[in-house]
Formats: sequence, C-alpha cells, structure tokens
Amino acid sequence: MTYGRGPEYRLKSQDLIVPERSGTTLDVRLERWIDPSAHGFFGGDHHIHAAGCAQLYGPNAGRQPEGYVLQVKGEGLNVGCVLTWGPCYDFQRRFFEPRPDGLSEPLTLIKYDVEVSGFGSQALGHVCLLNLRDQTYPGSEGTATKGWPTWTTPVLRWAKTQGRSRATPTPDRAWRSTRRPPLGAYSPPSTATRTVSLIPAEAARGFFPPIRAADADRDGVLTRSELEAAHEQAADTLPNFANPEMNGVGAMELWFRSPWARVTSSARWTRPGSPSGTCGINLLKLRLSVEGERRDRLPLHERLEGRPGRVYVRLGDVKTVNFDAWCAGLAAGRSYVSDGFAHPLEFTVGGKRPSEQLGLEKPGVSRCARRWRSPSARRSRWRTAA
Repeated sequence: MTYGRGPEYRLKSQDLIVPERSGTTLDVRLERWIDPSAHGFFGGDHHIHAAGCAQLYGPNAGRQPEGYVLQVKGEGLNVGCVLTWGPCYDFQRRFFEPRPDGLSEPLTLIKYDVEVSGFGSQALGHVCLLNLRDQTYPGSEGTATKGWPTWTTPVLRWAKTQGRSRATPTPDRAWRSTRRPPLGAYSPPSTATRTVSLIPAEAARGFFPPIRAADADRDGVLTRSELEAAHEQAADTLPNFANPEMNGVGAMELWFRSPWARVTSSARWTRPGSPSGTCGINLLKLRLSVEGERRDRLPLHERLEGRPGRVYVRLGDVKTVNFDAWCAGLAAGRSYVSDGFAHPLEFTVGGKRPSEQLGLEKPGVSRCARRWRSPSARRSRWRTAA
C-alpha cells in the first residue's frame, strides 16, 4: 500500500496482509518533509472546477462541497476556491455563500465563487472573481445569458465594489498561445493572406522574424510553412514575440484590462513553460503578482499526480486561516508560486520581501538572498548574490 498527502508529505509504502476476519484496522502515519505554515505560508489553489471538464458533467452536475473539503484536505492545501463557471452553472451556483463553506475547518477551507468562463463576459479571456459577497451580476437575474457585458472589465469593477479584500486572477494564461496562428495574424489583410506567402516589402509593414533566418529555401519569399516554423522556433525561447492564437481562452484581455481594474495573473502550471513564462515576463512590466493554479478536475478517489501548481500566501504566525487575509496577501503579492516540491522560505532583494518596494534612488547593486527547501535537501539552503 502506498500513501501520502500532497507534495508536502513523503510518499510512504508498507505491506498489508488482509486477514480472513473483518474489522481489521491499519495505522498509517503520515510524514511531512516540510510545513510551510511553520514559516508563515499557507497554500491554496484558487482555480478548482466542481463541474465541467469532460468527466464532471454528470450524473450529479459535478461534485458537491463534501467531496471538495475532503480532497482539499487530502492534498494538504489550506485553501480551495471552488468556482462556478459555464458547465452546470445553474446547479453549482446554489452552493455559493458570501463566506467560506460551513464544512470548512480552521486550517482547511473552501469558498465558492465564480470564474467568468464558458458563459457571460468570457469572450476576451477568463477571470476568477474571488471572495464575493454576491455572485449575481446586476441585470443578469442569476442566469448565464442575461445582462453580462461583452468584456470583463465592468465585471471586475463590480466585484471590487463589494467591499472586501480580493484577488482577481486571470487564469489559463498560456492557453491558445502554443498553436501556430494563421499567416494573416501577423499583418493587415494583404497579398500575404491571398497568396499564402510573404515578400520582404510586406514584412516591413508588420512585426516578423528576420526574413533571411526564416527563409529555409533562400528564395526570398516566406511561405506559410516557413513562417509557422519560425513562429514555433521563437516560441521555444524566453522571452519571445510569437503571436498567440488569441481565440477566446486565457489572458487575452489582461493586457488592456490591467490599467482599468486591478488584476493578478496566474500561471497555468500544466501547460508548456515557454508561453506561460513569456506571458509572466511581460506581466512584470504591469507590476502584477503571479499565482499558481492547477484547475483541479480529477475524480475524488484519485491522488493529484505530476506537479500541480499552487500558491503559498504569507499570513504569519496564525492558527486559523482567514480567507479575507489570504485573498489580500494574494492580491498584494505576499506569496510564492510552487509545485509543492520546492519552497523559497525566504526571498529578499536589498532586504525587502515580495510586495515591498525596494525604492532605489539611483542605479546600483542590491543583494539578493534566498533560502529554500526541497525533498532531497536535508536542511534549508541559503544563497546570496549581488
């Protein structure tokens, strides 16, 4: 028998002999290799689907709160945000409360909220609305079809009028950024879109890779296959300017939504690194915090395999997780992103922690210090660098 409890626990095994008589019990002792809460950090997943995602459409329109409390606790998470979205919208929204679910415990809580995805204002990308008092957008009459704006900035502004600490993550940021776009995505309609090729004069009017480097047959013309190959090659580097597909999923609206409404961005941990990493690098210019998510959708009896993304928020020395405080720390960037198998317990630049302003008066050298733990490390490791 193999047993554990999420990535913060060692995976243990022991032999089990089942006797003929019934009523036999077996003691199982869980073993942590790290406890982030002892260092003031409390882990959570802000992007959990209780319905949808193929296997959760039925027969009961997705899982119910009892199942999610067990799974969040079983994975060693402190916070699980269960989001109502398009599939089974009418059924799942009945579990919403303006506070953490009543089945929550001091160190394990779930909160039902909303992800604008698959319904409403999702055409330009998705957004998670956390820590809501009211899930019904004005004029929507509690439906997925009425009264929702055509984009999410008005929805974000409405969420922020509800008067409590919140983060508004933009999930799935790497989605639709790995596939090759049509040739016309690079420039306005021109001969390129009609002849499915590109000459240097047309390339000068748009943003393209160096035409000589992409011109594999050296004929002075870029064909669709050559341009797509250049795009795919660029997408393997960080940072890059390869155009994403931009067809209705992910963080598309984020770039022009951010100046109008405070948002945070989340990494899709289960997606290839380059698209998500490129997005993250460019988001640094917008001074947004970054989060980890998994978009959990596994059946209740399965252990989460692989490297699920999660975010650890610094709350300090507390005995009970307060959801308001956790959301406030998430929005402020008092956190780190991890798969649960590596933990930067301390990270400072010039003596300042994440979310604190360094405040350099002029260009200079700052010292970076970090302390981290992993399952293979017998003790915390310190690293400093200028």
